[in-house]
Amino acid sequence: MKLTILVDNQTYHPDCCAEWGLALFAESGDRKILFDTGASDMFAGNAKKVGVDLAEAEALIISHGHYDHTGGIEAFIQANQTAPIYVHKEAFDEFYGMTSEEIDDYNCGILWSDALKEMLKPRLRLTEQGVQIAEHMYLLSNIPANRRWAPAEQFFRKGKNSSKLEEDSMDHEQVLVIEEGEKLFLLSGCSHKGVIPILEHVKREFPDKKISALVAGMHLHALDEAGRKDIMDELKKFRLEYILPLHCTGRMATMDLKLCFPETCVLASTGQTLILE
Repeated sequence: MKLTILVDNQTYHPDCCAEWGLALFAESGDRKILFDTGASDMFAGNAKKVGVDLAEAEALIISHGHYDHTGGIEAFIQANQTAPIYVHKEAFDEFYGMTSEEIDDYNCGILWSDALKEMLKPRLRLTEQGVQIAEHMYLLSNIPANRRWAPAEQFFRKGKNSSKLEEDSMDHEQVLVIEEGEKLFLLSGCSHKGVIPILEHVKREFPDKKISALVAGMHLHALDEAGRKDIMDELKKFRLEYILPLHCTGRMATMDLKLCFPETCVLASTGQTLILE
C-alpha cells in the first residue's frame, strides 16, 4: 500500500502546512481512496505540493462526524466531481467534547451548511454496518464497546430534534480496511471507540488475515502513564509490522510507541509518502 499524508498535526515538509486534522490518500493496486479531509481546504493545497491528484480518488471516506476530519469537503468536491462520499448515517448530529470535566460550549461535529448537505446528497453513501466499497477495500463501523478498553475521552451528542445532550457512543465512527494478499492495512481517523477494540473487531471480521499496519489517530493523549503502558502491552499481542501514530495520538503516547516498538513505529507527518508492504 502506498500512503500519502495530506494533513496531520505537524509537518517537516518545506512546502506543506499542518493543522489539527487528518487527511490520508491511500493507493492499493489501481485503487485510490481519500480518507478524511482535515479541518479546512489545507489538505488540497498540500496534495498539489506532493503531486497527489484528488480527481483520481474513486471514493472519499469520512471516518466520523467531527469537524477536523470533514472541514475540507468543499475543496474535495471542487477537485473531484464524481467520487462517492461514504459517511455513517449517524454522523450528522451535534457533537460536544469535554475540557476539564466541563462539556464544551461549541459543536465539534460536521459543520456543513444545509445547502451544502443538499448539494452533496447524490454523492453521499450513508453507511450503517460494514460495507465493501471496492475490491479488497472494506468499511467497518458500529465497533463493539469493550469495558476493559474504555475510550480515553468522553463526547456528547444532540440529535436533530432534541435539545438534550446524551453520551455519544461513537457508533458513527468507521475504519477502512485494505486487504493485500494475506495482510490487512487498517486506517482509523481518531479511534474514539478505542484502538484495542478496533483492532479486536477487525480481527474478528477477518480471522484468517494478519493485521499488518495500524495507521491512526489513536486519541491516547488524555491517558496517564499507566493507561498508556496498558495499551502498549496489549498492542504487542497483535504483532503489527507498522504502527503510524497520527493526529490525536498525543506526544507522550507517540514517544511511548516509538520506545516500545522502535522498528515498527514510524513517525510520519504531513507531506510524507510511505510504502507499506
